[in-house]
Amino acid sequence: YCIDDSYLTLKLADNLEPSLKEKELDKLYRSLEMPLVNILMLMEYAGVRVDVDFLKDAARQMEEKIKTVAQKIKSCENLIVFTGAGISTESGIPDYRSQGGIWDKFRPVYFDEFMSSRDSRIRYWEQRLDMEKSLSVSKPNTGHLSIARLYELGFLKTVITQNIDGLHQASGIPDDAVIELHGNTRRVRCM
Repeated sequence: YCIDDSYLTLKLADNLEPSLKEKELDKLYRSLEMPLVNILMLMEYAGVRVDVDFLKDAARQMEEKIKTVAQKIKSCENLIVFTGAGISTESGIPDYRSQGGIWDKFRPVYFDEFMSSRDSRIRYWEQRLDMEKSLSVSKPNTGHLSIARLYELGFLKTVITQNIDGLHQASGIPDDAVIELHGNTRRVRCM
């Protein structure tokens, strides 16, 4: 069973803010249905039996879960979202630990090494320049924009993130509502 994150986002938004223009939502839903249709066609072409009843049941269960999450968000006084590398991979930023991630290419440079060794500082900046290739072209994705929408609607108080990419701020969440546990690549301080 496949479901697109964008679809989940829209269904959640629909439950949180039913005043969204129906035509606008309908247009967005239809644009998201096409990838699922393509997946089903490919599965049938490959000889994979598609159990439509299973899909309908899974969709019904997902609807129930989305409504439950929306109700919890509505009733929450201090909603906080915690994010890690996974939210930014859709924006083209590799995570650190997965295959093909940053630590596959580079060994981490720890703070004490950085402060005590010129060679470690050079190695760090080489890594940082390599990371800049993806960071410089990355833009907030559906996940970031959905979190920003929760903030805009007044549901979300704070985002706590392990990410260093600044994409939560780029999505519209103000700096003072984002806690960056590992800093931000868009700011540098000389030590």
